[in-house]
Amino acid sequence: MTELLPARADSAASFPMTETQQALMIGRGEAVELGGIGCYGYFEWERPDLDPERFAAAWRKVVARHDMLRAIGRTDGTQWVPADPLPFSIPVEDLRGLSEDAAGERLAALRDEMSHVVFPVGSWPLFDLRIIRLGGPRDLGRVHLGIDLQVLDASSAFQVLFPELVDLYENPDAELPAPGIGFAEYARWRADALPHTEAFRTARDYWVERLPTLPPAPSLPTGGAGDAGREVRFDRREHRLSPADWQLFSARAHEAGLTPSVLLTAAFAEVVRCWAEESDFTINYPIFQRPAVHPDITGVLGDFTNAVMLAADGSGATFLDRAHALRDQLARDAEHGAFNGVRVLRELTRLHGVGAQAGMPVVVTSLLDYPVRRPVTDLGREVYSISQTPQVSLDVQLRELAGELRVIWDFVDGAFAPGFVDAAFGVYVDLLERITRDPESLHARRFDLIPAAERTLRREVNDTAGQIPYTTLHELFARQAELTPGAEAVVDATGRRLSYAELASYAWRIGHTLREHGAAPGELVAVVMEKGWEQYAAVYGILASGAAYLPLDPSVPAERLRRLLAEAKVDRILTQSRLDSRISWPPTARRYRVDKDFESGTDTRPGTAQTPADLAYTIFTSGSTGEPKGVMVDHIGVVNLIRDVAERFEVGARDRLLAISGLHFDASIYDVFGVLTQGGTVVLPPPFEHAEPDVWADLVRAEQVTLWNSVPVLMELLVGEAEVRERRGGGRPLESLRLSVLSGDWIPLTLPDRLRAQSPRIQVVGSGGPTETICWSLFQPIGEVDPSWTSIPYGRPITNQRYYIVDPAGYERPLGVVGEMAVASDVGLALGYWNDAERTANRFVHLPESGERAYLTGDLGRYLPDGSIEILGRDDFQVKIQGHRIELGEIEAVLRQDPEVEAAVVVAPASAHGVRRLHAFVVAAADAAGPVLERLAAQLPGSMVPAALTVLEELPLTRNGKVDRLLLASSAGRQQSADEEAVREAGDGPGSALELVLCAAVADILGLDAVAPGDNFFSLGGDSLSGTRLAGLLKELLGVPVPVKTVFQNPLLSELAEKIAADEQHGAEAVAAAEAFGELEADGTDAPDVDADADVDADADVDAVRNSKVSTDDSERGQS
Repeated sequence: MTELLPARADSAASFPMTETQQALMIGRGEAVELGGIGCYGYFEWERPDLDPERFAAAWRKVVARHDMLRAIGRTDGTQWVPADPLPFSIPVEDLRGLSEDAAGERLAALRDEMSHVVFPVGSWPLFDLRIIRLGGPRDLGRVHLGIDLQVLDASSAFQVLFPELVDLYENPDAELPAPGIGFAEYARWRADALPHTEAFRTARDYWVERLPTLPPAPSLPTGGAGDAGREVRFDRREHRLSPADWQLFSARAHEAGLTPSVLLTAAFAEVVRCWAEESDFTINYPIFQRPAVHPDITGVLGDFTNAVMLAADGSGATFLDRAHALRDQLARDAEHGAFNGVRVLRELTRLHGVGAQAGMPVVVTSLLDYPVRRPVTDLGREVYSISQTPQVSLDVQLRELAGELRVIWDFVDGAFAPGFVDAAFGVYVDLLERITRDPESLHARRFDLIPAAERTLRREVNDTAGQIPYTTLHELFARQAELTPGAEAVVDATGRRLSYAELASYAWRIGHTLREHGAAPGELVAVVMEKGWEQYAAVYGILASGAAYLPLDPSVPAERLRRLLAEAKVDRILTQSRLDSRISWPPTARRYRVDKDFESGTDTRPGTAQTPADLAYTIFTSGSTGEPKGVMVDHIGVVNLIRDVAERFEVGARDRLLAISGLHFDASIYDVFGVLTQGGTVVLPPPFEHAEPDVWADLVRAEQVTLWNSVPVLMELLVGEAEVRERRGGGRPLESLRLSVLSGDWIPLTLPDRLRAQSPRIQVVGSGGPTETICWSLFQPIGEVDPSWTSIPYGRPITNQRYYIVDPAGYERPLGVVGEMAVASDVGLALGYWNDAERTANRFVHLPESGERAYLTGDLGRYLPDGSIEILGRDDFQVKIQGHRIELGEIEAVLRQDPEVEAAVVVAPASAHGVRRLHAFVVAAADAAGPVLERLAAQLPGSMVPAALTVLEELPLTRNGKVDRLLLASSAGRQQSADEEAVREAGDGPGSALELVLCAAVADILGLDAVAPGDNFFSLGGDSLSGTRLAGLLKELLGVPVPVKTVFQNPLLSELAEKIAADEQHGAEAVAAAEAFGELEADGTDAPDVDADADVDADADVDAVRNSKVSTDDSERGQS
């Protein structure tokens, strides 16, 4: 038993708000996310023979009994109750003379007016009661009550307020026992005595220890309603479980060792887990704890809420395991309730240094564990109700009414993606029905919660099965060469033009030679060449020998080339004579110069030595472990691709393709095989180190190129060149293009229309697919760009490919939910990674729902309503730079090998124009940046060398102890290389006087001896309440308004000073006032003393309340 409190004290003196009350008061302002509203409940009850006067009298008696119904709040976080009660009115409106339609319209208007009210801080009354006479055979009356839930919690309403209201209505002469304690005494005890108890210290230690590992709030599909300036308004979904079903459900819970509240919450967590990005998350779970500080505490009306930050752990093997874990976690958390949930959120704010975000906006409030003396139905039939709470996006309420279970979801309208609430609420209701009917469902490992309509759409999208010829790539080419031997196959930049017959002759000679020298299926022969016809002869020749080809970039550093050749166990290399003497080759490698060594020899096609399921090529891509990974692809997968493209886009003999992509880049797969197996021509540009759009434009026009395949940025450069030529009167050089496939990176939204303006008949297609899924595995024809798009959709899968969005366990995600893209196929996936069985097993998996073999791409995406996919980026630290897939970890691994580097992180933020650049951060000596970059460039290709390198004393860490990559990416994006210490030591520039005033104000508010401009207000111990006080104090000191939102959004004091000074309307005045304080201090004159905690005159408060206004959604209504 906690030490008993004394008897009632004078409540006219101010007393502190509880932590929850303070948070709700802050939420009324616009400074916080999902703010600008009060915590408000609205109810409508209807009953026959309602006596308006008797009901009003009962309400007045209840108000007189409970101080908190007369309490008035202050913005400083205190509240008071006037010694003399203030008057209030209870309007009675008679609708008995109106028609049914007219009465309905009036009731709807009244509901609209009363259901979403925001009472300003300092106003009274904080309730609005109206009584409507409806008449009819039963003489119906309706009670409309809106009440601010800052003065009382839900348990007080249903356990104290409503039962007493019923008692006093039914028996107006009833003498209810007067509470022996008021809420003011409890609030003072909570503020002054509780923090010094052992229970508080133990609870604080418990929560502070948990904070670093406390999961975040669930990331649910959003709709942006929390954006600044947008009205926050709640909507409701409701389901009722019949008395019989509710009894059965409760029995299920008790048999499983659970309370019905926990089982309902565990089921809700299953639904959230299906839609959330995280499997572990935190739910805001209010409980109502009345410490035994007085025998009459149970009859006190007030706020006893403790918002438990309840972690929902998704690791249990079965639903029941997860429910038991939730039960046990709740018990531990409730045991440490002396440290209120609002305090927990404040500690989280200090930990992360931000204060405007809604902390834990998904709430479950269960009243099932708080039995009521009289049910609220004794007031009448509940016709309608809704609630709203600041900084809450979804409030799940569980309560029993007339023997039924009421499941209520109140949510911010527009806060979630379209369709989410209805879909999630629907499957939650279905899940409750399943648990009620099937006791075995408690032991399910997981539930299929994806709506049936979504499943049907995905089956339709993934219905891609098609027949393909079972053959090899060189056999397809050989058949075409036999059909059109004289047709032009390859046009070289040097002017050489090879017919199909000539190219085939070179290929067959190479094939015979390599086979004679031991080439066999499954082995790799390297192709190390610049762009030229020799590459095509080499590729088809290697395949004809029975081996597979390994394309390598001749411009990579010699050390990397040797390492790749060694990893691939290559001892045969095809190259060009012009490169042979320029490259430092491994001493054991046997080299063949395609342009010199195969001018004669047997040119009949060698017999096929491999099957279509054998290896065709291996392409090395960037690897996260510091070593590249070799992606192995068979013949049949490429045959599937080129057959789909040929049929889809009618590729044929009249097509000519400009082969921009390097042979070592997987986009070249179509260049090499797609056109030459259909009778078309490949046009090769000159070798280039940097983009040459002028040269390409000339080639498109001169060679009448029809097909284009590249990353978007290269097409953007080409279009830019064409636009310049057109403006100069040079015509449109791209008019011959009929198809452009853009893949490998984000497509600018304006590019398709710009391209169509240069080539009116062109078809623009977006595509993608990792190397592991063979060049292109889906297509997105791009017609008119939807203005609502933030990016071009990723598309739909090609023949025999199937795309899924899955969670970390491989199960499908619902519509709009972010997950990892998985590609399933019987023929369209790589065989695995060269000499890396472990990586192969980790990335090539069998999906648990279908058993299909699939590749986990590492790309994040989500389903769109039409069944297509939107790609959102990488789930690891792998990025695309101008189409090159780069594993940041590989660059980091090389950096860490540098003797001067202690630690390294590489990020690739996008600029305002969407351009990505690599930026490295290293822990090293201050002057090490230049030498480190130079050594890095000697070991990596140019595309992997960072554009900038910043030296730090240490790397920043997240709350989980990991490197804070998001912080570094933000820093790189803003090009800020100075750390907080540099800001702190900045000189006396403009605004430094303002910084000093801010520092002094913060020190005063937080009770600190010294504060510096580089300090973070929240990290110093500030919270939402002290932030509000700071805004008020700054207004007093500077003589200009400083919005609380400005304080919350600029926690770094130097940035706050800069923001205040930059204000167009008040900035100059604020700076002048700050400088005046500086001059007073220099003269030795005392500056004016502003006490942030000064008492407020009670008489002035009463006058202010008498003249206060209450804002509603549509009007302002005077309160008196």
